[in-house]
Amino acid sequence: MNNTEHKPLFNRRYLYWLMWAVAIAIVLLQTLTREDVLLLETGYSSERQAYWLEQPKQEQVHTQLLIMTGPALSEQDMHRQRLISEGINQHLASPALQEQVSAWGWQISLTDAADHLLLEIISPGMPQPSQLESLTGLLQQPATIDSDALRQRIQAERYIQTQSPQPRLLQVAMSQLAAMSNANTAETGDYATAVLQLPWLITLSGPSLNLDASAAPQREMDPQSSEQPLSQQPEPLLLQGYQSEHHQLHAWPLKRPDTPEALARQRLSADLLTQLLLQPLPGQPEYRLVWSPMSPMGYVAILLSHPSPEHLPTEQMLLDHLQQHLTDELLQQSSRALMQQTRQILDDPDGQRRWLNLLARYQLPADSHQAFLNTLETVTLAQMHEVISNLLPPATTIRIMLQPY
Repeated sequence: MNNTEHKPLFNRRYLYWLMWAVAIAIVLLQTLTREDVLLLETGYSSERQAYWLEQPKQEQVHTQLLIMTGPALSEQDMHRQRLISEGINQHLASPALQEQVSAWGWQISLTDAADHLLLEIISPGMPQPSQLESLTGLLQQPATIDSDALRQRIQAERYIQTQSPQPRLLQVAMSQLAAMSNANTAETGDYATAVLQLPWLITLSGPSLNLDASAAPQREMDPQSSEQPLSQQPEPLLLQGYQSEHHQLHAWPLKRPDTPEALARQRLSADLLTQLLLQPLPGQPEYRLVWSPMSPMGYVAILLSHPSPEHLPTEQMLLDHLQQHLTDELLQQSSRALMQQTRQILDDPDGQRRWLNLLARYQLPADSHQAFLNTLETVTLAQMHEVISNLLPPATTIRIMLQPY
């Protein structure tokens, strides 16, 4: 008989350390298989009244002034925005302002957007408050613009647009959206009066900003319009025109998101609508989706066309179609794609600045990016069914039909 003492392959101490090694390995594997937390050093400075973003690898500072004109839905909205845009460009071209900007070493440009004007300053260092005050003071001086001639040009442009079916439908729908809001219908007046009425927001991005961090203020961004559309639903319209097909528009107000979570779900719903409309619609009409987020109120519209009017679905048929084809597989694909797209945007300096401007326009917390990504990662199918139902409520649908003569 063999009396050799039995020795187990793994003793207790060995198993103890093996247990810890396995646990550590699991954590490391989970970390490696999941994208790192996206780190952005952002904040809001109460001293400068500006959102800021540290960009250590950038050599220059980008200062962006957002002039919140409000959404250009009606002819009056367009007139106000164009009046301010032309006035600012007139000032930017003046020798006095060019000389001042050159002395400071700045590059300055103006870009028009759907609900604001963006004045960008690129400079070696961060502009001083006194310099920005001097600049805005110059830009708010009266400008020589023929307001009546400008209005006539806008009217002519809008008339040309109405010769095509879809632009005509969208133009009528936007006028109804403007009427649904508590918009200020007073005359715009001259340039100086118009530009003084609007909020100016500031974002700063670049290296070594060293600004304070405090909570962003909650402010109404557009004094021309209320944040909440009125509850009444406009009557369906029937229009006629010189075209061979029947056209139909369904449009809904798009509320400004007030949290990063709401922003993520709204942005995801846009991607989902795009995918869901690829599924054959009832009656198989031609379609187009228009998604126009603005502050304080944008809109989403679905335009349909078909030679036979009975093949154009109602808004309830559209909603049923969207809900029926919204699956967990589609949700996961869309959310993962949007997460990847967002990370690519926020890894790029220009994309970071666009994101910062978005936070300023919506007055969201400066660290909203992680909550945005977390929402995309954890959103459920039931939540998105609810989001789409709330996004396209029948009670606020704008319905316009355009039929051939």
